[in-house]
Amino acid sequence: MQQTGSGKVMTIQYSKVCWSTVSLLGANIEFQVKLYENSNRIDFVYNQVNIGVNIGLLTISASVGIGGASGNYLSLDGLGTAPNASSTTETATLSGSRPAIGQVYTWYPCAFTVTTTSNSICGPGTVNLGASAAGAAPVTGYRWYSDISGGTPLATTATGSWTTPSISSTTAYFVSAYNGNCESARTVVTATVNPLPSAITVGPSATADLCNGTTPFTVSGNISGGLQTLFSENFELSSVQMSNFSFTNPATAVWALYPSPSTIWVAGVSSGTKYAGITSTAVTAVNCALTMNAMLNTNNYSSLTLSFRHYFNYKGTAAPDQAVVEVYTVSGGWVAVKTYSSNQGLPGTFTTETINLNAYINQPAFQVRFRYNSGTNYGWAIDDVSITGNALPSTVTWTPIAGLYTDAAATVPYVANANAATVYANPDTGTVYTATVTNATGCQLTTTASVTGVGTVWNGTSWSIPPTSGQKLIFRGNYSQGVNLNGCSLTVESGNVTIPAGNNAVIQNTVKVNSAGGATFTLENTASLVQVSTTANSNTGNIIVKKNSQPMKRTDYTYWSSPVIGQTLVGFSPLTLSTKYYNWDAVAQQWVAHNGGTDVMIPAVGYIIRGPQSFSVTTPAIYSGQFVGVPNNGTIAVAVQGTSSAVPANYKWNLIGNPYPSAIFINSFLSDSENISGISGTVYLWTHNTPPSGASTVYGYSSSDYAAYNLTGSTVTATAALSTGSNTNAPAGYIASGQSFFIRGLANQSVKFKNSMRVSSQNSQFFRMATDGDVIPAPVEDYTEKYRFWLNLTNEDGAFNQALIGYVQGATNGLDQSYDGDVFGGGIVSLYTIVNETKLTIQGRALPFEITDVVPLGFKTTTAGTFVINIGELDGIFTDQDIFLKDKLLHTTHNLKSSFYSFTSQAGTFDDRFEIVYANNALLGMEEKAIDLNSIIMYRQNNTLHIDAGKNSIKNVLIYDVTGKLIYTKNGIGAYKTALFDFVPQEQLLLVTIVTDQDKKVTKKIVY
Repeated sequence: MQQTGSGKVMTIQYSKVCWSTVSLLGANIEFQVKLYENSNRIDFVYNQVNIGVNIGLLTISASVGIGGASGNYLSLDGLGTAPNASSTTETATLSGSRPAIGQVYTWYPCAFTVTTTSNSICGPGTVNLGASAAGAAPVTGYRWYSDISGGTPLATTATGSWTTPSISSTTAYFVSAYNGNCESARTVVTATVNPLPSAITVGPSATADLCNGTTPFTVSGNISGGLQTLFSENFELSSVQMSNFSFTNPATAVWALYPSPSTIWVAGVSSGTKYAGITSTAVTAVNCALTMNAMLNTNNYSSLTLSFRHYFNYKGTAAPDQAVVEVYTVSGGWVAVKTYSSNQGLPGTFTTETINLNAYINQPAFQVRFRYNSGTNYGWAIDDVSITGNALPSTVTWTPIAGLYTDAAATVPYVANANAATVYANPDTGTVYTATVTNATGCQLTTTASVTGVGTVWNGTSWSIPPTSGQKLIFRGNYSQGVNLNGCSLTVESGNVTIPAGNNAVIQNTVKVNSAGGATFTLENTASLVQVSTTANSNTGNIIVKKNSQPMKRTDYTYWSSPVIGQTLVGFSPLTLSTKYYNWDAVAQQWVAHNGGTDVMIPAVGYIIRGPQSFSVTTPAIYSGQFVGVPNNGTIAVAVQGTSSAVPANYKWNLIGNPYPSAIFINSFLSDSENISGISGTVYLWTHNTPPSGASTVYGYSSSDYAAYNLTGSTVTATAALSTGSNTNAPAGYIASGQSFFIRGLANQSVKFKNSMRVSSQNSQFFRMATDGDVIPAPVEDYTEKYRFWLNLTNEDGAFNQALIGYVQGATNGLDQSYDGDVFGGGIVSLYTIVNETKLTIQGRALPFEITDVVPLGFKTTTAGTFVINIGELDGIFTDQDIFLKDKLLHTTHNLKSSFYSFTSQAGTFDDRFEIVYANNALLGMEEKAIDLNSIIMYRQNNTLHIDAGKNSIKNVLIYDVTGKLIYTKNGIGAYKTALFDFVPQEQLLLVTIVTDQDKKVTKKIVY
């Protein structure tokens, strides 16, 4: 043995070797065989020490038996002077010339060292595998096998690279290197199929509209790990071969499916509908395995459990008798994890077995089999096999990261590669986001979530693109442009954004203000913010809503309602005396004080707040308040108290308010299907026009300062007698933001304010009010047919009250919820109409208008004196129609179209003194001489008016137009019938009066 470099060389020396026993010269040759440790090289060194081979006629032959590849031998052929080596023969004959002296012959046996490169994929597919070989001889190629020995190659490659067929589970392959007939031993190489993450989805929707503001995207699926089932078999298929198991059975024992119950080796073996079982009839032992087909990958799990139910009948060690549960791994092969050497379960009651397999997690290839080993007529039955594991959680990452946040308020940006199952998208413009789910094995699934739409950014001086109603408006700088804004959503990230007085911002969806970061959004007095979407309020951040009161003194109160969330009473008016904040208790029907004013104003609830202590007690001034908070939006409900009683003393009044930072349209509020059953059809707005009388503060105001409005119209309030100025504006059909109002409740229920009631302008008259859909009217046009006139009652001291009479499409001459408005309290003077003993400040009557209509008119005064009734305003047909006031006390009829009517009265209530009529009865004679209308027949034939008075002899015919003007007469007729051939009127409504010979009169209408 000798050391050469880092390896050893073993030398085998053969000396004094004779060619044959008849050699005459003694030793002929000597040789060495050298074995090299590092290179697997073999040298054969030959040397001659005597004469040649030939001795006379003697032929000498020999062979050198050095083992080679595939069972061959390396042999020396000694012919000639240059002998050669061969691996194809075992022997050679040496004759003739002897070999040259000092020849060295070298062989390299198939001692290749094969190194493999395993690989993995995510989910089913092909896998690229690699191998390399080292040895003294060069490698010709590689052979790839499915088994460690035997069989034919799956593939042969010139290089150490091979792509497997498509596989769905981890598979072990084997590779060898070869050179000619020389082939190395096979080395395992593994194609690992790692599981993909579970199927994932993005919700609540994978597509969102930029206009909807911040959108949550949540990846759902089995991303949080938890218990999962890797394998399950209940043996309910028609045969074992069709299930998840395979087997090879000897003739003496067969795994098979059995119905329940069955007799195998005993009677009554039963589990579920079917089960797998085996029994042996052999005299000698059998060894049968039931092997699961799937090769599981357990890399993605923190624990692993095998469970099954079984019945095993143990015979004893003499049989031998054994039931074994085994598991397979690439590195360890088949290993027993449970061996049964005692009875398990009963024929009809299988026992449940649970085996902890935590030692076999992180295995790319894993199998389970049930091996039955017995030589007796006993058996094993198995059912409900499952392998479960606690999956490791997956991570979720998102790209791109621009516009992504980890909080709903969009204040905490998402960081690249951070794990977040839920993110909130609020990009500047339409963006497609990709969510990548990565499980513990590194396998990934992706899905996308899209935000569609276009955004525009205000940088402090200009827009990135001109804003439109379909764009998201983003502010990153100061803004105070005197233009109306329209957008699908609005976000103030930085800067101070101001909507000037008289302008508005109409936003389809959310408003977000980074108020925590110093950004502001301000609505100046009479500016409006309108939001269209009917979804729940998703606004974030505070806005500022500035509102101015009517001129008021220190002791005056203003009726307020907060358009934002979170505003306190004292925060809105900090200089008001701490005991002068009130709201109305609708149950007790009285004012309730909020001492200190620290209570938060509830949306849609009305409050009254007295003027600041810094205000004068004699000189009115405007109070400018600021509401600060998240803007109210969406449907807002408020509870009202009500009663169906028609007795005014039992009425339930409620103080509620406009909850929005924009005006609302009263008609929409009153006629909403969810409100109409709970409230009357008239609202009453405090006009701040007169100071309280006496020292009773909130109880001392005049009810004549409440302007009324319903679908018929509105009334104005009193001319100020005790303060400068006059508030003669009637509610225009809208209620400004910040305004509260009284309304009578008809039932105990909630009434609702909705975005569809909001308007984008009409926010300047601070005592007024205001289709589910996507468009906000501004202002709302009322095309209802209506003809109206307003009657004013005043005295010499300036006391004032107004009543409205209107003929309106939809109204009747009875009591109508939407068209008739009750008298609200009572002041010094009060003027009202009367229907069924109900006193109305507004009365709607039926169309078409009848000239013969009579409207009872009442009034009340707390002081005696001289009073005046006059027409304050009129429209429609009443611009040409006379309106008469009939004073039944004085038996006089006065045309109010000609002049006002003055009268004197004592203090009291007078419900029977006056009537409104539309024709002078003295002229028409309808009351004094009336006959049955049904006895008179009038018709037109050939454009001539014919009159048939039946049994009444006609004396005279008088025809009036609707204004009461006499336009035709025919006297001295003296007949029961007549035709007016000389009467050629224009097409119009006519009043025809017939006077009989007995001076009886009847008047009928006819449209000519």
